[in-house]
Amino acid sequence: SFVDLSIYNAKGQLVDCICKETQNAGRHTYRWNPNGKSTGIYFIKLTAENYTDIQRCVYSQ
Repeated sequence: SFVDLSIYNAKGQLVDCICKETQNAGRHTYRWNPNGKSTGIYFIKLTAENYTDIQRCVYSQ
């Protein structure tokens, strides 16, 4: 299914797009490199077909 894994800042603005492609079923691992990003709260949003999940993440340098 088509997968969209994106990072948003606390204002809801798109910061990075980690994955935006068709994926096979199964477990996948991705790594976000926040170099150049400000310290603060970010939201990781995963969307795949009829599924959406949002997780909060705190980045501190």
